[in-house]
Amino acid sequence: MEEQERLTVVPKEGRRNIFSLNLHLKKVPSAVDPEVLDTYVGQYLLKTKKTERTYTVTRNGHQLFVEIDEHFPKVEIRPLANGRFTFGASSDGKQVSFDATKSGKVNGLTIHPKDGKDQILKRIG
Repeated sequence: MEEQERLTVVPKEGRRNIFSLNLHLKKVPSAVDPEVLDTYVGQYLLKTKKTERTYTVTRNGHQLFVEIDEHFPKVEIRPLANGRFTFGASSDGKQVSFDATKSGKVNGLTIHPKDGKDQILKRIG
């Protein structure tokens, strides 16, 4: 369902133009079925030429969290749509999606940074 809001932009003093924009906002899912969230819980390995890191995905109620190698604080990932999540209050636009086989078994995780260089992690546990 879409909501519509109206935004009026008023120029700084000394400028003449005033204009309005119509914004169409999509509602973001607020919760994902806990059984679906359970399929994402596990450990995922990021292996590059320079480093090897384990990402651990955990669930608390209707929330998912990611922790990297126990050296970084646990961060909430919030649902967007179709298995895609965004990192909490992060303003860098980084997203996460869970990869699954045709049968639905989650076998990986992909991090989608804003710069477009996806990082693919293999599920290890």
